[in-house]
Amino acid sequence: MVQSDSDLALEAFRQGGGILYPFRHGYPAPGALLDTMPASTWRGDEAVLGELMLHLVKQGQAARAKSYLRAADVRFRKTDLFDFLELLLALPMGEPVSDRNVTAWRRLERSLPVAEPLLLGLDYNAMMAMSVRLGHFIEARVAGQQAISCCREDGHVYLEHFIHILLADLDVIEGRLHRAERGLAQAGVSYSNEDALIEVIRSAIAYERGDLEHIRREADGLRTSQLGGDSWSELFFQLARIAVLSA
Repeated sequence: MVQSDSDLALEAFRQGGGILYPFRHGYPAPGALLDTMPASTWRGDEAVLGELMLHLVKQGQAARAKSYLRAADVRFRKTDLFDFLELLLALPMGEPVSDRNVTAWRRLERSLPVAEPLLLGLDYNAMMAMSVRLGHFIEARVAGQQAISCCREDGHVYLEHFIHILLADLDVIEGRLHRAERGLAQAGVSYSNEDALIEVIRSAIAYERGDLEHIRREADGLRTSQLGGDSWSELFFQLARIAVLSA
């Protein structure tokens, strides 16, 4: 029997990594597959819902992604993957986090497949950010190093590079400015708008050193870059804070 285009798209999605598809094939890649599938496919397939959610988040539509995740009429039984999707969505939404949230999310580490180091790396990356929000900096650094190890095992250079940026930001929060600068040097090549993210952290270092003129010179352009791209909410709010204080 000849497969339809939608069946072929779903098979390509599953064979290409499922929820990890955008990390394996590039962030724009899921768009073509999702366009080929029937519009309601996500209601019956938890992994496709995750793909749709991540695709919308990368387009700066986190609020729309949340509406899909909150839909009541899904036709699949929710698994640990659904909790994982909620964790990933809480990052760009900048939602408040409690210790109870973190306790619930931490159990995901035990349920995710060990054979998928990239999935574990994404989990550790998210838990690093959540720990920072709660002021648990030691736990955040441990999670960050675990995330780097998983990404390195998987050969996923982009995420490893991004985590170095976030660890450098944690260094700034802890007042370790020299270490933050060394961490930024480790971040390496830029893949998306990471140049702007790195510059936000450099601006935070400048602020801590009293170089307010640097902030005034860079803030407007950096704010625009964050609004137009894949913003990291913690860095965006940090930029807004130091821009106001510097003015």
